[in-house]
Amino acid sequence: MGTFAGHVFPGSVFIFFGLWSVWNIAEKFSRRKRYELNRSRESIPLFINRISFPIVRKTSILKILCCVIVLCEEVQLGFKKDWTDVDPHSAQHVSMISLFGVSGVAEVCILYGVLKIPVQSEYFFTFMALLGEFFLFMFHLHGRSPLDVYIHLLLAGMVALGVVLLLCELIAPHQPVYGIMRSWTYLMQGTWFWQIAATLYPTSSWMPIWNHSAPQSLASAANSFAYHMVANFFAIILIFILIRLRHRVGFISNKTVINHLSSTVEAPAGNSVIRRENEQQNYKIQTLQFQSFTPQNDAEEFN
Repeated sequence: MGTFAGHVFPGSVFIFFGLWSVWNIAEKFSRRKRYELNRSRESIPLFINRISFPIVRKTSILKILCCVIVLCEEVQLGFKKDWTDVDPHSAQHVSMISLFGVSGVAEVCILYGVLKIPVQSEYFFTFMALLGEFFLFMFHLHGRSPLDVYIHLLLAGMVALGVVLLLCELIAPHQPVYGIMRSWTYLMQGTWFWQIAATLYPTSSWMPIWNHSAPQSLASAANSFAYHMVANFFAIILIFILIRLRHRVGFISNKTVINHLSSTVEAPAGNSVIRRENEQQNYKIQTLQFQSFTPQNDAEEFN
């Protein structure tokens, strides 16, 4: 990763999967809300967060492919042909990427029933990848300039936040906010990788040259990080607006929508809609699918 392209490509991967995750969470949530408000005849199960979204079943395969591409680049740049000398930083990059590759392989194996384990096990593999990324970043900064250390610490902090949100998401799988916030940390990693590339390895005349030892550079880096936070936040809002226009469902209606099984749901027009009599049974079935996964059950979730 010690080049401009070496930071831009993994950053682009994080941005893609972050946006993909936000879109699918918003899509699932909106489809379920249409059903609750009696605006859709299609029976939609209760919202459940997922690490992978098999609406397009090749998503996890794409994750593996991206990891393989980055691994090939790291091996080519950081390892000599005779394998007598290995750059420690490149070795750490390989370890980080391999952990995400393992999580992708696990998702594929769970998806196609190769691993007969609960579907929420994919959280364990992603937790392992994020935690490994955090620790490797924390011990990745020896002998570097103050600016280099600082911008990587900001990135490590966002990874740590992603680990915490991942655990919250596993504990409360029916709350979309945790999945959205975790996806936001992916976006932050992606855009900040681009910022690191432009800061440490400027390739164009319009890219500013940073003084790596000046205190003002550290303050400017923190300021840039805040701008990234706001920009990614508005990107998520834009996605929800697009989903709202697609489904014509408001996120905050004139009446309160209560999401407990025993309650009623009030449509914006004021008509009280009683949930279907089999709602409790649907909840039990959906919970069972969340605990015991088969490819057939997963396909039904998105059909």
